[in-house]
Amino acid sequence: MDKTTYYLLIDGEKVRTKVREIFIPVKERMREGNKEDSAAEQKNPDAYPIYFIATALENKKAAVAARRAAKLFRKTAMETRIAVLRSWREKLNQHKQKIMEISLDEGLSWEMLEWEFQTINSVILSEESLARYAKMAAPSIPSVIEGNYILRQPLGVIGIVAPFNAVLLLGVLPIAAQIITGNASIIKAPSVCPLSTLYICELLQEALNAENLPPGIINVLVGMGEIIIEEWLKERLIDGLVFIGGSGIGLKVGRACLSRGIKPILELAGSDACVVDKTVTNLPAIAELLVKARFTASGQICISLKRLIVQEDIYAELLELLKENIARLKLGLPGDIETQIVPLAHADTVRYLMFAISEAVNAGAKIICGGHRVDYQGRRVHSGLYFQPTLIANVTADMAVMQNEILGPVLPVIAFKTQEEAIALVNNSRFGLRASLWSNNQDFIRDFIEETLAGSIIINDFHLWLGGDVMHLGGFKQSSGTNNGGKYFINELLASKYIARGQGQHV
Repeated sequence: MDKTTYYLLIDGEKVRTKVREIFIPVKERMREGNKEDSAAEQKNPDAYPIYFIATALENKKAAVAARRAAKLFRKTAMETRIAVLRSWREKLNQHKQKIMEISLDEGLSWEMLEWEFQTINSVILSEESLARYAKMAAPSIPSVIEGNYILRQPLGVIGIVAPFNAVLLLGVLPIAAQIITGNASIIKAPSVCPLSTLYICELLQEALNAENLPPGIINVLVGMGEIIIEEWLKERLIDGLVFIGGSGIGLKVGRACLSRGIKPILELAGSDACVVDKTVTNLPAIAELLVKARFTASGQICISLKRLIVQEDIYAELLELLKENIARLKLGLPGDIETQIVPLAHADTVRYLMFAISEAVNAGAKIICGGHRVDYQGRRVHSGLYFQPTLIANVTADMAVMQNEILGPVLPVIAFKTQEEAIALVNNSRFGLRASLWSNNQDFIRDFIEETLAGSIIINDFHLWLGGDVMHLGGFKQSSGTNNGGKYFINELLASKYIARGQGQHV
């Protein structure tokens, strides 16, 4: 990785601050001993990229710029907004190699990045999606004001908290919706991997400049998320907040938003379940897709498969197939095109995995494979950010591996007898983000769709499937109840006013 400077973006300008950080590529930290931190910075600090940390001053400047831009941008023609996003899509693809290099240095895998790019091109920024979103977000003021109608307007300034675990996909998604709806934004880049967000937003700023649009439509900051968000809320610098992250912080932020008259748009944690019943006919193919749904990006995706519920008639056979597929997963450095299992983003996640697995084993669960910390070559170690892909059998519904969101390469498998029991197991969670079912029983499919408490339900297809109309990332219970993603996301970023006009007989 070369010595590149990545700037904050405020009011259309690249901004330096007094606080700067050096970014050490994840693969170099791993080579030095699978460590969370690195001695490379002390060895040769001038060899690595630098980026800047926002203070309260930059946060306030970004808010002022966004507020000014929002008043102008809301009047911009829809054709111009679409042209901006079309240009951004082209720039993302033109600079794909550079974006991939940055993201690989931040710790993502080739497999994950290719999936993100494919989804951006075929779903989020496809011509079909842009046309659909434009129709939904089109200005609704009639040329002649008479009678009653609904007026939909941009909220104003949107705070966007981008997540670390799908930084391209879940960065482009809310920003594209913000542009389509005519809002301005302040974007908080993820602290553990800020460079890719800074870079793709720099490309978007170029697209905005090409259309001679006012500065400040997008503003990008790096810093402590809790501090930045607290300033947004305390001084009501924003009108809406898109938060993609954990339920603990997300629910707290949501309540704080409501108390200050700020609209929360939340996509929170999930403990997604998949059910496989005995009527399926191609277990080997299903097993391959299940492993991909759980272990892509080392299981650090909000909508990853996290609980597998299998009918007891096929339980042993499917376990063996899963074990065989897991054994073929390749650990390695993020820059290796064959690497599938990358280091986890946070040391706390590794520690929690070890706790949850230990608790399950002590309560009678059985580790079929994995269960240990390893280095990038698969050798067992006592510290670091890699974790061996793990399959656990004989779990019970009350174990931590079944109840909590596990953002790591661990798959617990539980058996069921009846369809009613399977649905009860799926719903036995405080989350309700996504669920999936493999079955040829039409009655079961109908009941599953009707009774499962999840924002997205996938039937007989890849658990991570995303499509234009239904790329829905909202959910039930503590996964939030807002529409984050898909065409309905547009409605969340618009405010509705009911307009009633009389006949004028009393005027």
